[in-house]
Amino acid sequence: MNYVFVILLTASTLLAQIPNPKSEVQSVPVLQEWWRADNMGYGINGMTWLDNFYNGKGALVISTPNGVQTWQLRYPWDTVNVFTWGGGDANIKTGDFNGDGVMDYLDDKGNIYVGTENGKPPLPSDTKINHQIGQRRVIVTDINKDGKSDILSFASTIYPSKIFGQVFFGTTNIKNILSKSIYQSGTIDTNSSAYCIYENSKKEIRLINRYYQKGSSDGYTLYSVSINNIDSTPVLNKLHEYFVSDRQETCGRTNALITDDTKHTIHWVALEMINERRELTNVTAYDLTNDTFNKLYSVRMDSVSTIE
Repeated sequence: MNYVFVILLTASTLLAQIPNPKSEVQSVPVLQEWWRADNMGYGINGMTWLDNFYNGKGALVISTPNGVQTWQLRYPWDTVNVFTWGGGDANIKTGDFNGDGVMDYLDDKGNIYVGTENGKPPLPSDTKINHQIGQRRVIVTDINKDGKSDILSFASTIYPSKIFGQVFFGTTNIKNILSKSIYQSGTIDTNSSAYCIYENSKKEIRLINRYYQKGSSDGYTLYSVSINNIDSTPVLNKLHEYFVSDRQETCGRTNALITDDTKHTIHWVALEMINERRELTNVTAYDLTNDTFNKLYSVRMDSVSTIE
C-alpha cells in the first residue's frame, strides 16, 4: 500500500542530552504527523501546494474519490474543501494569463481558472486550451515579454513532421487565447522526446530533448526556446548535443532537474539503461550551468524506477 505524508514542524520539543563539557541540554524538534493518505483514491492524480490561495493562506490541491479538492490543512487531519477543480487534475500551475495582476491557474488538462483577487480562489474554469499533443512537458513563462503569462507545451514523444510543441500566448480575454505550433525536423527513422523544460537564472528557456535514431544511437540535445519578434513564431536553437550510446534506447524517461539559485548552478539527473535492460540502470548527473552537458558522474543502481 502506498502512503502520502504531509509533515509539519510543531512547537513540541524533546530534551536530549548532548555530551559537552558544560553538559548543556539542547532542544530537538519533534516531527508531528499532520495528515496521511492511506486510501489510494487520494493523490493518485497528483498534488500541488499553492501559496496565498485562501484568505492569504496556502492550500493543498489533491485528487480525492470525490474529485480534485483544495485543503488548507490548518490543523491535523483538516480536510475541509475550500475549492473544487472541475478539470479533474491536481497538477496546477500558476500565471497571470490575462495581465490583470491577479494570479490565474492552469491544470494539466488545459483548463484555465481565472483569478478574481489575490489570496482568493479563482472562478470555475470555462476555458480550455486546445492541446494538439498527448503527454507533454509544460512551463508557464512570459516568452514574448508583454506582461502576460504564456504557456509552452512540448510533446513527451514525437516523430518527424509532427507537432513537437505549442506556445499559447496570454491575452486580455482568455477565451481568445491563440497558439503557435513547433514542428520537429529530422530523418524518417529518428524520433524525439521532450524530457525537461526549465528557465535558467537569466529567465532564458531551455529544453532538454532526447533523440533516438532507430538501430543507430541515442543521446540528448539542449535547445534554447524563444520567439521571432516579427511574427511570434517559436524558435528552437540547438546549444549542445551529447551522445550517450550506440545501443538502442539507452536513455530512460525518468529524470530530475536540480537548481541552486544562490550558486547559480543547474544540475540534471537521468536514469540510463545498460544493455537495453531497464532493470540495469545507471544514475547519471550532468552540469548544465553553462548550457552544455558536462557529465559529472554515473552510478550503477539496479532496479531503479524513480528519482525522488
